[in-house]
Amino acid sequence: MNRFNFSLIVVLSLAGCQCTPPVCTAGTQACACLEGGACTDGLACGSDLKCAPAVAAGVQIADVAARGCEFVLTEAPGTEVVSVTFKNGAKGTWIRQSPRVAVTVLAGSDAALADAVQLGLTGAASSLTLSKASCVDVKGQRLATTLSIR
Repeated sequence: MNRFNFSLIVVLSLAGCQCTPPVCTAGTQACACLEGGACTDGLACGSDLKCAPAVAAGVQIADVAARGCEFVLTEAPGTEVVSVTFKNGAKGTWIRQSPRVAVTVLAGSDAALADAVQLGLTGAASSLTLSKASCVDVKGQRLATTLSIR
């Protein structure tokens, strides 16, 4: 078979192909984020504006006497805190102003805050830096406690 005939066969084969690119629905995994940076099914909108599974990380508060803490995290490029949840009856709030995230958490009862803060991330937890932290006990006395991200 000569080169011309082979090329003609390839062209005719491709002309009959009904190739369509795969559909990528906004808000689903590996697709563009929805308006406002939202995603569906528990996914998180990353810095590339595509939806991906959020990586879970916890903030460990070492001092069992801590009843309230506030801290600031700094994000490295490629890592974003996309959610903060409070567990074990703790109450709190957070705000993100890239590349910083401020978190405040209070115990809902006279109980330790050890594992009360859960982070949802795009990127690795090791890319977060704890910039500032302050905790108090039940009487409002400042504690010399350590916080870590794991």
